[in-house]
Amino acid sequence: METPKTAEFAHIGKSVIIKGELSGSEDLYVDGQVEGNIELAGNRLIIGPHGQVRANVSAKGVIVQGKLDGNIRATERAELTKSAVVTGDITTQRVAIEEGAYFKGKVDIQREGAKTDAVKPASTSGRTSGSTSSRYRLTASNAGTGDSGPIAEIPVELVRRTFETNVFSNLELIQHAIRRFVDAGTRGRIVIVSSMGGMLTAYGLGAYCASKHAVVGFSEALRDELAGTGVTTTVVLPPAVRTELTAGVKLGGLLPTVDPEDIASAIVASCTHRRAVVAVPAWMRAYEPTTALVPDRLVAAIRGRLTRDRVLRTLDTSARSGYEERVRGATRKA
Repeated sequence: METPKTAEFAHIGKSVIIKGELSGSEDLYVDGQVEGNIELAGNRLIIGPHGQVRANVSAKGVIVQGKLDGNIRATERAELTKSAVVTGDITTQRVAIEEGAYFKGKVDIQREGAKTDAVKPASTSGRTSGSTSSRYRLTASNAGTGDSGPIAEIPVELVRRTFETNVFSNLELIQHAIRRFVDAGTRGRIVIVSSMGGMLTAYGLGAYCASKHAVVGFSEALRDELAGTGVTTTVVLPPAVRTELTAGVKLGGLLPTVDPEDIASAIVASCTHRRAVVAVPAWMRAYEPTTALVPDRLVAAIRGRLTRDRVLRTLDTSARSGYEERVRGATRKA
């Protein structure tokens, strides 16, 4: 995502602290502390990397690079960069969330030209104002983070953070969408992006794989529980994906690797067939029944080539350090 140039923005610097209502008729860049509400109708708001905002914000476009505790109402677009830490709901026409960003809340995608209700503070009940059931028939949920390390050594707080992002944030969004679909009698689609790590294990990625196993489990349980409602679920299982999550890992060779666009295509295609499980690429679905017929020693050797060697011998720790430091940093902030 390309951040707009801020030379013509009004600035709130790092040393500035504001408490109360903040409104204006020009673009605003916040790199200090704001507590209250921010209203910039028809203008843009950027919360800089040092910005710490505890407020509901409303603007034409919102970009978050720092920390925001509050709801976002953007009439055109909301963006969360990889350094963002956001707790709150988003109401907008378009949203973009970079790999590495921390987000806990719900997203309400508005149709172009639709009127939006004022965003109220997020509540633990998971409900937002207004009804948007008729506006969409598909909810795609994808939340992924992970820190590498042996299960016997990895800090428990990092495992907890992995489950908070990969499992609980997915579940909160999905529960919200299901209520909307069922209450409106909509034949909705729930597509959850998990990982092939949810069907197997990988050396050094035990916490990540365990969280993805949980996602597969509740997706399949939901499919049974929702039978007869018209709402169906699909879980998408990609292998390694060329994003910052795999930074430092030697991709290719025996390790299947895909691009984010491949996952997007699988989500769209699932709307036509409504299968319970979709692997990307499709032949990866053969892994589980095949390994059941193969001796354990051979399976262990294949796993070693796929993951153990890449973690122990070829992992570029310097290339991965930036991603893992952001994960730890977000854990400390959240």
